[in-house]
Amino acid sequence: MAMLTTCIISGAEVHFLSTIPFLILTTFVSRLYYSRTLPIVESTIPFGPLGGLFSEHNSSYIPFFTVIVLVNGEVGVGAALLVKRGLGQPI
Repeated sequence: MAMLTTCIISGAEVHFLSTIPFLILTTFVSRLYYSRTLPIVESTIPFGPLGGLFSEHNSSYIPFFTVIVLVNGEVGVGAALLVKRGLGQPI
C-alpha cells in the first residue's frame, strides 16, 4: 500500500524531483522491516504505470516513470541491505 500511494503521489501534479526521496524511502523502510527483496522490487512494476497515469504529462510518460520507480526502488532496497549488513543483522 505504501508503494502504491508513493507512486500515485509521485505521478500526481507534484514537482517530480521532490518526490524521488519518497520512492527511495518507501522501499528502504519496507526492506528493513519486511526482509523480502523480490516482492518489494516487483511491486514497483505495476505501481509505476499507475503513478504515470496520474502525471500531468501524456501517456508517453508511463514507461519513463516505470523505469524511474524501478531504479529508485532498487536503490532503496540496496541501501537497506547495506544498513542491515553494517549493523550486523542477518540480510
